[in-house]
Amino acid sequence: MYDRLLGDDLLSSSDVYEPIEAPLSLLQWVHTDEYLESLKSSYNCATILEVPPVAILPNSLVQKKALKPMRFATTGTVLGAKLAVESMAAKKKGKHADQSKDDPAAFTGDKSTSSSSSSSSSSSSSSSSSSSSSILSLSKPVRAGWSINLAGGYHHCSGNRGGGFCAYADLSLALLYLMKKYPGDENMNRFMIVDLDAHQG
Repeated sequence: MYDRLLGDDLLSSSDVYEPIEAPLSLLQWVHTDEYLESLKSSYNCATILEVPPVAILPNSLVQKKALKPMRFATTGTVLGAKLAVESMAAKKKGKHADQSKDDPAAFTGDKSTSSSSSSSSSSSSSSSSSSSSSILSLSKPVRAGWSINLAGGYHHCSGNRGGGFCAYADLSLALLYLMKKYPGDENMNRFMIVDLDAHQG
């Protein structure tokens, strides 16, 4: 999908922000420690992902091939929400969003990238630096008022239970982030999630 968007000239590489892998501190905003610990069981992951053969795989492989990409997608959803809201606010003011400061409400970690996306491309192969800057800081202008995360949308997951191929509650996390970052903002009181996912059968 990402290559096609670039190939069809719908996006340029300058539009793209890559998220880093969601750290534990971010996931704990919405998930219980017991649930996160349960993801170390391949059997439990197979139930959540609805892919029975996953139960017999080493959990290290499940983490690398399934859960790690989902952690990138989770941060991509949060960053995509931030990009959309901040670029919209900047458009109203007639300027780019302030990208000179780290977001005080953002999560910090050992790794960061310069990129999620104004078409927020979640990628498990995201390159990273060793600096300890904000995961959600913006390093370049974005198109005003919208963003797309090419992964994520894990709406079947709750704080203490996964399911329906959803291991992390990225949408809940993004909404919680927006409500905490913009307290009192009337535009952050109501949200709509449009469910357009594909199901078997």
